[in-house]
Amino acid sequence: MANKPKAAPAPKSDFREVEPPKATWITIKIDIAEARRLQHGMADLLCWVQGFNAACPEDRDRHPMGVEETRRVREKINRELGALEVTVEEISF
Repeated sequence: MANKPKAAPAPKSDFREVEPPKATWITIKIDIAEARRLQHGMADLLCWVQGFNAACPEDRDRHPMGVEETRRVREKINRELGALEVTVEEISF
C-alpha cells in the first residue's frame, strides 16, 4: 500500500466570536388613555418646576433633577399622540 501524502492542515480560521450589536431602541407599550395622563401629569410637573425656580431666582443650583429628561419624554409622547390623531383623522372621513 502506497503512502498517501498528508493533506495540508486547514488554515486557522480568522473568525472570532463577536458580541451581537446592542439594542439602540426600546419600545414601551402604553395605551392611549395612559399616555395622555402621563403627558398631562408631566406638563403639571414641569409647570410646578417653573414656579419653584421662579421662587428661588438667586439660588440656581437648587432645583429638581430630571427636568430635561421629563421634558424630552413628554415631547416624545406628544409626538406619538399627534401622529396617532392624524392617522385616526385620515381614516375617519
